[in-house]
Amino acid sequence: MPLIDWKRKRHPDDVPTPIAVALADFCRRAKAPASPGLVREALSVLSGDDDFRVKELADAEPETKPLGPFAAVDVILGTDPALASQRESTGYYALAYTLVQERAAAQEPFEAPGRDADDAAPRPKSKKKKAETVSERIQPHLRTLQDSMPVDAEEAEPAMVGANFLPKRDLPMPRGRFTKVEPQRMSIDSLLRLDGLEFVKESVDQVHSRHQLRESWESSYNSRNGQPLTTADVEGVLARHGLLDEIQRKEREIVLASLTEHRGAISRAANALGLPASDFDKLVVTLDLKREVVEIRDRFIREAMNPKNLSHRLDLLGRTKYLDDLRIEKKFREALIKDLKVMLDDSKEAAENVEMLIGTVARKHAVHAELLSRAMTRLGLMKTYAR
Repeated sequence: MPLIDWKRKRHPDDVPTPIAVALADFCRRAKAPASPGLVREALSVLSGDDDFRVKELADAEPETKPLGPFAAVDVILGTDPALASQRESTGYYALAYTLVQERAAAQEPFEAPGRDADDAAPRPKSKKKKAETVSERIQPHLRTLQDSMPVDAEEAEPAMVGANFLPKRDLPMPRGRFTKVEPQRMSIDSLLRLDGLEFVKESVDQVHSRHQLRESWESSYNSRNGQPLTTADVEGVLARHGLLDEIQRKEREIVLASLTEHRGAISRAANALGLPASDFDKLVVTLDLKREVVEIRDRFIREAMNPKNLSHRLDLLGRTKYLDDLRIEKKFREALIKDLKVMLDDSKEAAENVEMLIGTVARKHAVHAELLSRAMTRLGLMKTYAR
């Protein structure tokens, strides 16, 4: 469909709501969701005779993606779906939308949907019956056009009363979320130019990683091929402006700080940065931080295995995910069982029962008795020393 044919054939408010809802759902499935206002604007290019074609298209699955509302209208008018998808990615339909808006300002106002002559004529106001029953008084009152009309309108000429009294084009345009038009995403190439340096610098100052930078840009920019923004696109922009070293320095600091804060647990550190554990490992390799990461994890592994930290070790016994992340769960349990047996054997001769034994060992090694009791139950030592 050539650009010269993009113009309204009806007012957007005259588009049937079921048709607009069906096309909006189709665009969502076609990976190009649009606001209700933009959907109605696109459907205004079609006449009411084409609504059944819109319904047929919306009931089927999209052949290609993405397809926005103007692309769907283009397909209905005979354009190949693959070509319409390509136009959607290149911003072709943003120009079509602009043309529709400009030509709508020059068009004559559309008449509202017609009404029967009997409905358009004013109806005499019914007189209230003198004697009403109880059921008549309490039943709902059916409002009519005459009831909602001001006194001046009742005295007006019949031609001034009805649907044509206030033409729709004279009313203010709708406001709120229904008139919101989603901005068209620009190509990432626009940030590669010299005039994009200041914006890129400000963006880098506000984030700590390339992942955050991509998330902040993906709502406004696309890759060169029209696909969603990738980390490689972000790295290309940073390298073009000489800011890749700066973002890598920030990433090194935040990776090591997060890993230290979560005591060597990679899964928790990655979650704090909003990254999957696999992407966290890739980032460590990219930043050449493998040695530093191993040193941090080894420090907390030695702390967990140290026999002198009995209270800390008893507390870690219940944190199986943390031990599994450090890859020492089996080794940790075996070492703790061995150390507890030595402590319990040293004091069992002076204890009459297991409760006294637990209390004696807890006082001797400055740990909480309840914590020691739970550890013995979890490690299967309670039955052994209860005999």
